[in-house]
Amino acid sequence: MTAHETPAVSVSGLCQWFGRKQVLDNLSFTVPSGAVAGFLGPNGAGKTTALRILLGLIRPTAGTMNILGYNMPAQRCQALTEVGTLVEQPAFLDSMSGYENLWWFGNLYLPVSETRVREVLDLVGLTEAAGKPFGVYSTGMKQRLGVGLALLPEPRLLILDEPTNGMDPQGRAQMREIFQRIHADGNVSVFLSSHLLDEIQRLCDYVVIIDKGRTMREGWVAEILSGDR
Repeated sequence: MTAHETPAVSVSGLCQWFGRKQVLDNLSFTVPSGAVAGFLGPNGAGKTTALRILLGLIRPTAGTMNILGYNMPAQRCQALTEVGTLVEQPAFLDSMSGYENLWWFGNLYLPVSETRVREVLDLVGLTEAAGKPFGVYSTGMKQRLGVGLALLPEPRLLILDEPTNGMDPQGRAQMREIFQRIHADGNVSVFLSSHLLDEIQRLCDYVVIIDKGRTMREGWVAEILSGDR
């Protein structure tokens, strides 16, 4: 990222209390534009809370945030027209097919063409399963359809919470291929949370590491692994 490039995500001094429990403690980090960035930390570190705050779903106790240069949550509506999200488990209708779910839920927000729905189904590897009911999908297929919904509006940034959660090794490998293809084809910035170090190392070129709601370290994965930072 050059000095004049707008970061994909920027967070400064983010704090969150739920009653007497502090979940985020002065959390600060910057995700460079164009990166595939990992948000790494153990379960309970505050990753999901931070992502929900970032997307304007929870109001923070303190702190400032920007997505693609938009101030959050003040400019949330403008920002979300350029962001695709998958936070927690995707919610689709079991009786509807994968195609029908993408078409239905996609058009709730912005007009989506049939061509775009089929492009996304192909991108996430669900063309052959497009006509099957969502209720018979495996965990990995359900997660991939959720990623597909996030991709429908052709976003500049994807924000994903544990997208490989519950998948077997083959499913995680398929998801990695999907993200790499998305990034290579469209130069989309990706910010995804995970508690799996191996997944971050295999997929991401940048990482933000948090624990107990605090930023422990951030930087380019290659530099961190080589001990340069």
